[in-house]
Amino acid sequence: MNSSQESNIPIVLITGFGSSGSIMVNSSWEIAKALKIYLDWTRPIHLILKQLEVAYDDVRTKIPDYWIKYNPTLVIHLGIAKGSKEIRLERFAYNADYCHADSE
Repeated sequence: MNSSQESNIPIVLITGFGSSGSIMVNSSWEIAKALKIYLDWTRPIHLILKQLEVAYDDVRTKIPDYWIKYNPTLVIHLGIAKGSKEIRLERFAYNADYCHADSE
């Protein structure tokens, strides 16, 4: 148990993605960084930011490790959807039998 958990400060893990193909600056990572410097939180929280490669193996190996290492109260995985013009909450992942090529 880390000091944030001992003091009942919620641990919030936020992930975003790095560059990929034609996307040099990934909005998901920019939003994650902006949340780190946001000053109007209504209560103390411990934010942990992690940038992920846009690669299945990176996500598949790092995310379970982060859950174990940080034991977060809340996890927010940020991503971008091609052509999307607004923020959308993903209710479920399209990850079974996913057939699109990885960015690696």
